[in-house]
Amino acid sequence: MNLVIKILTGALAAALAGAMTKAASGSWRKVTGAEPPAADDPEASTRQAVLWAAISGLTVAIAQVLATRVSVRAKKALG
Repeated sequence: MNLVIKILTGALAAALAGAMTKAASGSWRKVTGAEPPAADDPEASTRQAVLWAAISGLTVAIAQVLATRVSVRAKKALG
């Protein structure tokens, strides 16, 4: 059962991270009017690239925390 929960947690974290990154990208486009910068884009300022890295990293970290908390609750509920 523990392995199943770990696998489901990973899948949930990946799905949440993808959805949250997509939402963050959409917000970036709405606010700036441009696509999120790539780290290797010479047109993007360092400030923009670092800010996007922080935003996208934060969204992935939040997804991991949420997935872990859901799996802990599911594990407790299943006994």
